[in-house]
Amino acid sequence: MTSQSRIVRYLDLVPYVLLLLKLGVDFSSYKAISVHSLARELGTTVQNAYKILTKLESRGLIVRDPSQGASRIKLTEECFELLKEVATILKSYVDIKLMSIRLVGHVTSGLGEGSYYMSIPEYRLRFKERLGFEPFPGTLNVRLLPEYVRYRLLLDRIPGIVIEGFVKNGRKFGSVKCFRANIEHIDVPCAVLLIEKTHHGPDIIEIIAPVKLREYAKLNDGDLVDVRVHV
Repeated sequence: MTSQSRIVRYLDLVPYVLLLLKLGVDFSSYKAISVHSLARELGTTVQNAYKILTKLESRGLIVRDPSQGASRIKLTEECFELLKEVATILKSYVDIKLMSIRLVGHVTSGLGEGSYYMSIPEYRLRFKERLGFEPFPGTLNVRLLPEYVRYRLLLDRIPGIVIEGFVKNGRKFGSVKCFRANIEHIDVPCAVLLIEKTHHGPDIIEIIAPVKLREYAKLNDGDLVDVRVHV
């Protein structure tokens, strides 16, 4: 199999392989993997994490320990060849743009969801711990131009920073996956949120920052913003 055909064949699975490497899985020996930890890192359910592992196995990128069961895995030689080819391509392009996804759209009014969730102390503490800043209690909503919606959907398949959910007063608050980001010409740290339960469609992104972005950057509904999401 040529390098190009191998990368094309496995392109959708490369992020998951990289995450397994991050979690300590390698080629030399079997390692116990926590599916719950994998699900948290991916910002998805345990059921989906199992499906991802099954897909990686069926495509020949991981193998399970036959004597210990499904919880111990290692990467295969085919996976090793794939990662070598990916590394070769990346070494050819020393450019930060390769590590970001561009999303462009118009500022729009939200439904108040972001303001509600960002006002909850448990979420605010977790965001500060994981992102390094305490978010303003609200989000900047951006309606993406149609040609950028497909890039937003890519974020669903890429491991991000997971803000774990919690239970408070008998109510369950879901996890939130986010990505560090910056808005062109606005010198303030930001993050794009992927909220587990939201009324928004994939054409809307929600952005948090340590300041009220509308006031800080003098933004109004309809203004065009250029967002770079770091992955």
